[in-house]
Amino acid sequence: MFLRFILSLSLFGMTGIAGCASLDDVVGGIANTPEWFQERRVEIRGEGYPDLNAVPVAAPIKGSQDRLALSASEAAKAREILFGHPRAAQAHLTPEDMRAIADKLRPQVPTIEPKPEGFLSAAELVALREQVNSR
Repeated sequence: MFLRFILSLSLFGMTGIAGCASLDDVVGGIANTPEWFQERRVEIRGEGYPDLNAVPVAAPIKGSQDRLALSASEAAKAREILFGHPRAAQAHLTPEDMRAIADKLRPQVPTIEPKPEGFLSAAELVALREQVNSR
């Protein structure tokens, strides 16, 4: 009986010590937070935001019919300038036209002989790596 009492007392003591040690880790972790966390603590907790019920109702737009017509004409002018630019022109070639052009140009391109099994030699690989690493 005495042995059980001592055993349970020691287990209770070790549990208490372990709890204090883990509590110390938690408290120490909170105290050692990074500087940015301290600065944004209110934001991270979700505090300090405005109440959405306090947002005022927008006032109705008071615009004249003349101003709206003027802005429509300005928009039309801007659209004309934008789409009038040569780079805005739509592609006029169909896929068949593009294939015909490719068929004409293909004979002008020299044929490339397939590389042997190794494709690049060791010296070529070193030269490529040096060129990439120098950038």
